[in-house]
Amino acid sequence: LNYNNMMSLYMSVGLPEKVPLLLKEMEEKNIVVDVYTYNQLMNRYASLNDIDALDGVLEEMETKNVKRDWFTFGNLATIYINAGLIDKANDALQKLENKKNLHHREVFHTLITLYARTSNLPGVNRAWESLKSTFPKPRNVSYLIMLLALSKLGDVGGLEK
Repeated sequence: LNYNNMMSLYMSVGLPEKVPLLLKEMEEKNIVVDVYTYNQLMNRYASLNDIDALDGVLEEMETKNVKRDWFTFGNLATIYINAGLIDKANDALQKLENKKNLHHREVFHTLITLYARTSNLPGVNRAWESLKSTFPKPRNVSYLIMLLALSKLGDVGGLEK
């Protein structure tokens, strides 16, 4: 946990070059690298615009059977969107959407918001329907997020519903 906190600190103060040193130290001390550490590494490579290295982190997670949580896929999609890699972002969102046991509204809010950022109206609508089937009585914040997404996409018909 302390290493993850240090990585987060280095990222927040603009010193992403320090993160690999901490990772190396963790490996030397046989400290298990967890999903949070990998998320920090992905953010580090994103801050350096090194998408190839970021993809390498994903491959390592898969090779080591590290369970990728919903935050990992949402984070990944955000990174790809910011890098202009919309197809890769949509792939990450699809993987998030396919995860089982999505029981948090935040997951669906993330899907709706990020699909809107990729101009993917079918994805927005799918996430909205999934939210409503999981939570039959959506909260006001869910409606607001959906309305903002539809507005961003210029879906007047959807807004009127």
